[in-house]
Amino acid sequence: MEAIGEWKLVWRKQRNQWVAREKGGKRRQIALKTDNEEQAKMVLKQKLGAEVLPEENRQHLEMAKAHLNLVDPEMAERKWSDLMKLWTEKPPAQSTKDRREAEMGRGVFPLIKDRLLCDRTVESIILENKNKLGVFAKNSITQMQNLAKDLGWILHPMVKPIHLKVTKAEKRERRAITTDEHKLITEAEDKAAKGVWPRTASKNAKEKADYYQLLFLTGAAQSDGANLTSANVDWKKKELVFTRAKTQEECKIAISGSLETLLKSLPKKGPLFPVVSTWKDKDRAAEFGRRLKTLSLQDQGVSLHSYRYHMAEWCATVGMPMRFAQIMLGHSSKAVANAYARHCKKAAPTPEAYMKAPVADVIDGTRLVA
Repeated sequence: MEAIGEWKLVWRKQRNQWVAREKGGKRRQIALKTDNEEQAKMVLKQKLGAEVLPEENRQHLEMAKAHLNLVDPEMAERKWSDLMKLWTEKPPAQSTKDRREAEMGRGVFPLIKDRLLCDRTVESIILENKNKLGVFAKNSITQMQNLAKDLGWILHPMVKPIHLKVTKAEKRERRAITTDEHKLITEAEDKAAKGVWPRTASKNAKEKADYYQLLFLTGAAQSDGANLTSANVDWKKKELVFTRAKTQEECKIAISGSLETLLKSLPKKGPLFPVVSTWKDKDRAAEFGRRLKTLSLQDQGVSLHSYRYHMAEWCATVGMPMRFAQIMLGHSSKAVANAYARHCKKAAPTPEAYMKAPVADVIDGTRLVA
């Protein structure tokens, strides 16, 4: 009869399955949940062999490595650092690459970078350093493991997904900026540009006000909006055209109304925002944060990204067709556009009212629905 240390394999006819029973003492039992003897032996070793059969476990590990070498000679040699390097270089946007590189240098990543991908102790290291795992860190590990699986570098996640789940409490509140909040911000910048008390004069305040106004009218991402130049403005076709740095999707926005007035006031050659375009993403965010603080709007879920939420909800509120909203926001996925506009409070019309709506409001029978 198969036995490991103080445990032995016993057939239980009443249960129609194998169990592990303790020799002498309390005679505790552990259900192995199988009626196959060979499988029961393997489960017995798996459950109880770690402490009493270290040598046999080491032999199994060596055999496993040998089998892996037959499938892929490098599978047992690849390290987390190899995966980190590949994942960091993968995105097209430089800002995303910079953010990933910075993340790889802090928290748990320096602790695991020299470990093998097949090393099961990595999970325990991550669990021991939970306090160093932020939302971005958890998402990063998940994305890297998915990439490794797609490449065939691992057969299953080394860190169980349950440990990388982002809780509701961890998620930062994100919402659209309101028209009143945007008005307060631009008015504050205009006063700073003129040196109106209690604000001292700021030579960049007027440019920042114009920059925020552009984000409000276009829903552009902060980097895309800051890097616009006169070449992106086609006055013949009256279109503002640019490619999103993050997704490489083309955004094409018709120039009219308030947007036309704004663009005509900006430089005719070179960057539309000569100073703001030289700042890094974090510097623009910090400057915006300082303005929010002076208006007591900090810690209320508002950021530069809130302008994108605002545009999506604005599109939904006026009934803009989904395909137009996607072109404006640079989204290839309807699901993403809907997620941005999920807080839209527009009430659904009755079929009778919908049929009476102007023809121009219904294109291809499609409206943006939040």
